[in-house]
Amino acid sequence: MTEIYFVTEGRIVPKQSTRFYHGHCVPQKRVKEYAEKIKATYLSAYPFNTLVWANKEPLEVVINIYMAVPQSASKKKKDHMIVYEFPTKVPDVDNCAKSVLDACKGLIFSDDCQIVSLTTNKFWNEKDYVEVTIRKAKI
Repeated sequence: MTEIYFVTEGRIVPKQSTRFYHGHCVPQKRVKEYAEKIKATYLSAYPFNTLVWANKEPLEVVINIYMAVPQSASKKKKDHMIVYEFPTKVPDVDNCAKSVLDACKGLIFSDDCQIVSLTTNKFWNEKDYVEVTIRKAKI
């Protein structure tokens, strides 16, 4: 297989720093649920393709995050934002990429050390969704 592409509907849930309370690590329920959603989306698109790249092949990953324009914006402002502006608000792209890559680890590729090129973009859109493209890296 030369390329994997899938779209996960809904707002992305970024991976946050690990939280500790009274000396115990507290798992982040929302992040875990989002990882399951990514896995389910992938498996519905590629039901028989698990661990496509298990042999440490170098991979290139592109993650496009589409964020819904705030409902408080006017129609004219929404159109302007979608065409001419980038979302410079939370969540951070590095936390979003970590969330997606951790969900794919062990399912599509064996380890995230295989990723030699990573591009993460945020765009305004009418609705929230995430596009993920994974392909074998070329020199």
